[in-house]
Amino acid sequence: MFSDSGEEVWANFILQVTHLFSYEGARKNGKAGDMPSVVSLKRYLDPGSHSLLATLIASYKTLLTATGECGSQVCPPAAGDFSESLQKLQAAVSSDVSSEQITATEIAVQHQLNSWRDRTFDYYKRKTTDVRELLMVVARTAESLGARDQRYGKNFRGLTERLQAISELEDVTKLRSSLAESVGELHKTVEQMSQDSQQAVEALQKELSTYRAKLEETEQAASADALTGVANRRKLESDLDLRMKLNKTFCVAMADLNGLKETNDRIGHLAGDQLLKHFATELVHVVRASDLVGRWGGDEFLIVLDCEGKAARATVDRIRQWVFGEYALKVNEGGPSIKIPVSAGIGLAIWRQGMPLAELIQRADEAMYRDKSLQKAERKAGALIPEPIHP
Repeated sequence: MFSDSGEEVWANFILQVTHLFSYEGARKNGKAGDMPSVVSLKRYLDPGSHSLLATLIASYKTLLTATGECGSQVCPPAAGDFSESLQKLQAAVSSDVSSEQITATEIAVQHQLNSWRDRTFDYYKRKTTDVRELLMVVARTAESLGARDQRYGKNFRGLTERLQAISELEDVTKLRSSLAESVGELHKTVEQMSQDSQQAVEALQKELSTYRAKLEETEQAASADALTGVANRRKLESDLDLRMKLNKTFCVAMADLNGLKETNDRIGHLAGDQLLKHFATELVHVVRASDLVGRWGGDEFLIVLDCEGKAARATVDRIRQWVFGEYALKVNEGGPSIKIPVSAGIGLAIWRQGMPLAELIQRADEAMYRDKSLQKAERKAGALIPEPIHP
């Protein structure tokens, strides 16, 4: 446990991080001035109170986890590995952490917050630029149409003046000749207007198609998990909300990877990231096109199954058969692959009309933990593959 000086450093660390969060919030709201004052926790620390110190450490670890999750949900395209990095930092904070480790963690947290802030700022700046460019296209098109109308307006005014002059002619032959010439000019002008209009419409459609594709890419990025490429939590919740509003028949399966932390600790976080990406890809390949695979958070994946209970159970069995198994992971670039066994706890829940989203997820979560408990019991008993659990 800490020495007196270690507790002093820890208290200062908590205070500095609290200052940092308060100042960042005030700065983003345009109200930042001096660093805001906060209630001092340091004077309440009893150097002999290990329970208070343990509570502070646990609270800080929870704060890091919550900060990572909230930051990732605020702007998914800019999240990157923000949540995972803070998760790793909180996992490294233990009850016997040294003052040097506290200082290093403080620096790492501030670096992650600054990097997330910069990525978020750049993302919204790019998005603003895209919208501005789209508005400029519309403005240029409107300006072009105005100039064209002005040019043809001049032609029509000239034609009107000539027709007025023709009406005053006494000579029928000259009148007929001038009228035929004016009709020909009118026909030519109308054809030119039609051609110009068609070209202007085609140019506008081309420009709009380009920027529509850009906006769709932006929307796609906002709906995808940065690491695995499958749907993120916001996209999953939006899809589930829509299905409930339409009273569609569907089920959800919550899958929690077994042993991800051990893989990170034993082989490294690079291998753990590869495992998450590989597992997500395999899930996408084994479900139907109408189903939706997404990362719910950390090592949890949610599969929205567009079917009733019996077909959903068959899909879960298919996942166990085709997604579970040995995965080859690269620890170092150019180095040999390491094979590790991969499995997950899976819980299935069937949506009933009127059931809230929170209850649906809770049912799937509880079924998943029952499955993990059964797997653990069967491994102790020597079983290789557990029987699937279905609600």
